[in-house]
Amino acid sequence: MKPENFNKNFFNPNGKFYNDCVGITECRPNQFIGMQSCHEIFRNSRQAIITALESGMLGKLGFATLAPNDMSYDPWYEGGDNYHQGPEWVWICGSFLMCLINEFRGTDDWGVVKFLICQYLGNHLEHLYSSDWGGLPELTNKDGSFCARSCGTQAWSNSLFIEVLCELRKG
Repeated sequence: MKPENFNKNFFNPNGKFYNDCVGITECRPNQFIGMQSCHEIFRNSRQAIITALESGMLGKLGFATLAPNDMSYDPWYEGGDNYHQGPEWVWICGSFLMCLINEFRGTDDWGVVKFLICQYLGNHLEHLYSSDWGGLPELTNKDGSFCARSCGTQAWSNSLFIEVLCELRKG
């Protein structure tokens, strides 16, 4: 798909984010998976990043699976149908942080963005030190609250955290 067709079909100019599916206008973090992998076709990546931050999707450890301003938002997962409706996935936060790195490294804003990313990762280090599992979980409830239905330590969450740290070391 050509970048112009991709952006025409998936970028939501009203919501200022990339849709998961053509015709479905929910602000979800999945846009950052594609953006991390194929940054060059996401012509409105900076706007999508800003929209996600302004809508309050970034939690203490993870990223809300649905924007809090959506009527279907439910950030408390205890089993049931709301797994994709608001609990905060830790692993996808790694993709989001990689998007920040890709978007801002080499710009005048990089020093501030790098500082903010490092400051934010302090939450993850604190969790690593205090967790009985010695790792990062699959997901949390709102603002990093414990979720009993979550895997205590998940490979995706841990590997993306390590990937972000390695990228930050590059400068």
